[in-house]
Amino acid sequence: MYTPKQFQPGSDADCLDFVRANPFGILATHSTDSPRIETTHTPFLLSEDGSVLTGHIARANPHWKSWQAGGTTLAKCLFHGPHAYISPRYYATEFNVPTWNYTAVDLSGRLHIEDSAEQCLKFLSELTERFEPGEAGWKFDTGDQRYSKLADAIVVFSIEVESIEGKFKLNQNKSRGDQESVIAHLVGSGHHADQEVASLMEENLNNQSC
Repeated sequence: MYTPKQFQPGSDADCLDFVRANPFGILATHSTDSPRIETTHTPFLLSEDGSVLTGHIARANPHWKSWQAGGTTLAKCLFHGPHAYISPRYYATEFNVPTWNYTAVDLSGRLHIEDSAEQCLKFLSELTERFEPGEAGWKFDTGDQRYSKLADAIVVFSIEVESIEGKFKLNQNKSRGDQESVIAHLVGSGHHADQEVASLMEENLNNQSC
């Protein structure tokens, strides 16, 4: 990922927190036995120490079948956060060009299939527990055979995280006056994504002031 210094996250921990906050990503893999790069959109779970990503894929999806070939499977997982178009008219200064503000993190590593029934049910339990709302949420009953049979329709995989890259492009290369002007325009746009970017920009400005 091309990332000028001013757009780099503060630390790997910032990137891992970003992945936890934006867990629906794109799995891209390349196998030594195939020239193609395959992609699948799927939710991920990140281990507490940030060293392992876990996900799943439909067994009917041919993407995973090259993973069985016995070669090394390299994976990159792409996560995107809020993003917004930035018009030249948003700035306080006169001469500017259109751009796009966005946040993104890529995690890379080696992929392994975790295909036992026990691993599959464990993953599904953790996935629903992660996203269901507390005590009021739906519970995954691993003892219900109906769910066990449905679990046969997916393949669970894990990725050992070997590389962390992030890019938080939020007009850090512009003056404070320009950034404040962009924030005001995004807040006033009425679009939720624009307002999310404005919030991130404002947080970044506040951190610069500390």
